[in-house]
Amino acid sequence: MNRAWARDTTRESPRTELSVLEQVLAGARVEGEVFALRPDYRAVLLAVDGLVPGPSDTVAAGEAVIEHPDAGEVVWCDEAGVTCRRWNWRQGRRTRLREDTTTALFILDALAPMTDEALHAAAEDLATRLGRLGPDVRTARRLLDAGTTPYTGA
Repeated sequence: MNRAWARDTTRESPRTELSVLEQVLAGARVEGEVFALRPDYRAVLLAVDGLVPGPSDTVAAGEAVIEHPDAGEVVWCDEAGVTCRRWNWRQGRRTRLREDTTTALFILDALAPMTDEALHAAAEDLATRLGRLGPDVRTARRLLDAGTTPYTGA
């Protein structure tokens, strides 16, 4: 796939419904320092909406812990703060999936030797499995890599 943006056409929905997912993906970026560190870094962002809420396992005795990134550490973040550290997902209380979650963003990271084909296959497999969770599930994807340009519209 040569485009930085792809729409999941297997579960097509009206443009107005999908545009919220597109807006989330359009704002995504990877800082140049990441590519300076790992030029082979790629990520497929998979936004999903329409999940049917249901039960899930939770940590009953878990305690809130606040961690701060080290200077120069690679992180995923949004306007409210860090959501992921050290190339691994860590359960953040603010961004975790819960029993009532209906919309989510999955980040599928890849480094060499993983191929682009394997990365896209993993995203397709996840989208297919998520689609089985409810009749109204919609997904949208965006590839971020060293050649990605800012999203300017569909």
